[in-house]
Amino acid sequence: MITTAGAPVGIKLTPHTGPAGWRADGADLALVDVEVVDAKGNRCPTALNPIKFDLQGVAEWRGGIAVGADNFILSKELPVEGGINRVILRSQPQAGKIVLSASADGLKPARVELASIPFATTDGDSKTLPNVGLTPRLDRGPTPAGDSAVPTRKAVRIASATAGANAEEIGKAFDDNEATKWKNDGKRATAWIQFELERSANVSEITLKLGGWRTNSYPLRVTVDGKGAYRDSRSRCSQAGSVTCVLRSTLDPQLYDVPLTIVIDVNGARSARADRAGRQLPVRVGNGSIYVQAAPGVQPITITWE
Repeated sequence: MITTAGAPVGIKLTPHTGPAGWRADGADLALVDVEVVDAKGNRCPTALNPIKFDLQGVAEWRGGIAVGADNFILSKELPVEGGINRVILRSQPQAGKIVLSASADGLKPARVELASIPFATTDGDSKTLPNVGLTPRLDRGPTPAGDSAVPTRKAVRIASATAGANAEEIGKAFDDNEATKWKNDGKRATAWIQFELERSANVSEITLKLGGWRTNSYPLRVTVDGKGAYRDSRSRCSQAGSVTCVLRSTLDPQLYDVPLTIVIDVNGARSARADRAGRQLPVRVGNGSIYVQAAPGVQPITITWE
């Protein structure tokens, strides 16, 4: 039976600690799930509510992450995504009671209490190993022989590049260093970059990491040897600031929207009509011919005249 969620009414907090408890060693972490739920406690998968947190007690707020400015790093207000998010608390060297509260406009608030347990040390050293309390699994057997993963794609390295502006910085666009970057001069006419690959290859996709694209979207076009291979008027990046462009064959006629004129010689035609996929196309009749204007495409065109 499929059960769907009702309207959002409240917040639910679910803490997670290690099997031996939350050690007050100044390093142990507690994870707390925060969910927006309906009246029956079902998570609301379309909820995007911003949640405000308040932390009291001997613990340090390490926050969570979400799409937005600076990814909400260490922020005490961040949204759920798909109705859920997760925040991190770090223990202090002193044991004690910790209270985490969460609230949002229009939702019933939630509160959860945790307690960190004393952690014995002598002159800053402990005899307790980090794996204490973790149950081993010995029933899985040895690691299977052979490769753990079979590569299905092979990367093609970039040999050189040119660009519409700041050519002296072009090497930073593909130096595999996230601390460096190339950018144009802010003009659309120079907002292009051309890469030369190390070898000829059938490239199925490219992945770009672009600054400032976590919260913005821009038109993006990719060409191969001057022919269109990808086009999106509102490309949007993932949380990591990257966008993957799945390339089409440069022979795919759907990539081009430059209209062409189809000419059919028909003596005596007075009027005509052309349709493609339920859409009427521009038609002109004159000089013993029918002229149909259409962009290249794979759908057939039906032309009738009288």
